[in-house]
Amino acid sequence: MSKELKALKRIVSEISNYKLHGIGDDNWLGIQDVIKDVAILEKALTPPTADEVCEVLSDYLKDKVTYDDKFGFICNEKVIISLYPNNVLSFNNNYPAHIHNIVGRFYEGVN
Repeated sequence: MSKELKALKRIVSEISNYKLHGIGDDNWLGIQDVIKDVAILEKALTPPTADEVCEVLSDYLKDKVTYDDKFGFICNEKVIISLYPNNVLSFNNNYPAHIHNIVGRFYEGVN
C-alpha cells in the first residue's frame, strides 16, 4: 500500500473517531497526525515544477536540462521532450517509466 493511501486511510479513521468521541485534548495528537497525513497527500497530488523535472532529467542524462515554455525540455540546445498542441508528448529517445511519469504529471499541472 502506498504511503499516500495509508495517509488517506488514517485521515478517514481519525475523522470517524472524532465523529464518535468529539475533539478533545486527548485527540490532539490525532489531529497533528491528520495534518501530517494531509501534507503527504498534498505533496503527492501537487504536480512537479519545471525545475524538479529538469533536475530528474539532468540526473538521468548526466547533462544539464532546461525548460522553455515554447519548446519544452532542452539538453545541449536540442528539444528532448515537448508537448504538441493536441496534448501529445513527444520524447526524442526512449526513457524509463519514472521520466514519463514526472513529465506527464508536470504537463497535467501546466494545462
